[in-house]
Amino acid sequence: MQGKPQSYFIRNVTDQIIFLFGSSPIGDYYAVATLVQLIEDKDFIIQSANIIDYPDFTGRSFLLAAWNNETEVKEDVANLSWMSLWKLNKTYVGYGQPNKQWFNPTDLYKSGVRQAGSYCNKSGLINLAVMVNPYYHFNSEMSVDSIPDKMRYTWTHGDPNSLTVLKNVFKVGLDSGARCIMLMSDDFLPHEGDLHKNYSLYTQEDKTSFINLQNAQASVINNLYKWVSDNYPGTRFEFCPPWYLNEFVDKSRARLNSILLT
Repeated sequence: MQGKPQSYFIRNVTDQIIFLFGSSPIGDYYAVATLVQLIEDKDFIIQSANIIDYPDFTGRSFLLAAWNNETEVKEDVANLSWMSLWKLNKTYVGYGQPNKQWFNPTDLYKSGVRQAGSYCNKSGLINLAVMVNPYYHFNSEMSVDSIPDKMRYTWTHGDPNSLTVLKNVFKVGLDSGARCIMLMSDDFLPHEGDLHKNYSLYTQEDKTSFINLQNAQASVINNLYKWVSDNYPGTRFEFCPPWYLNEFVDKSRARLNSILLT
């Protein structure tokens, strides 16, 4: 167990004595959680077992629901305790909420994030993470030529006000105790030409400033990463690229190579 985070063991000393030990308080909790799972519900007999356990993946995540009302929020938060018993320890609040205006979070969203964050902070067993997709206001894989001007300029890569909007949406989670943020760029990026996976910049200003989508996204990532590091040190930063499946990579006509080289 030495050097293995979240590790524990269960040892049957005698027929009446079971010894549990964790390498940390979380390890102690997981030891008890495992022991509870060995108890027969009907007759309360414990299935005897000597166990040494530690995870290969220290982060084990799940996604919360897209909340339509406060009842769904409370159900999600109530279920967090069950998730910790199953040793899941990271929960994402997704951008796929009913509100397509991601840049203007609803009171329901804010309330849900605060409640989930409050539980995570108190329990110490689950970390809160938040996803934001700054292209979510678009329809899925819209053609660049079909975007109305008002929608086109809702959020752009080079506009300082757009970056501030993005940070303010992340702040909802970060100020609620989130220890991980994910910048998403999947599914809703506009495309050029006849190939839906030919994701592209969609304003002339961004094309002039960045030349291509990869440079624009790199600029946003660097700006956001510095802001998070300065204001919320220790926060994990994640990025979901546009081509996030092997199938999409194959259909990208080598566009992913531009990201890898950026």
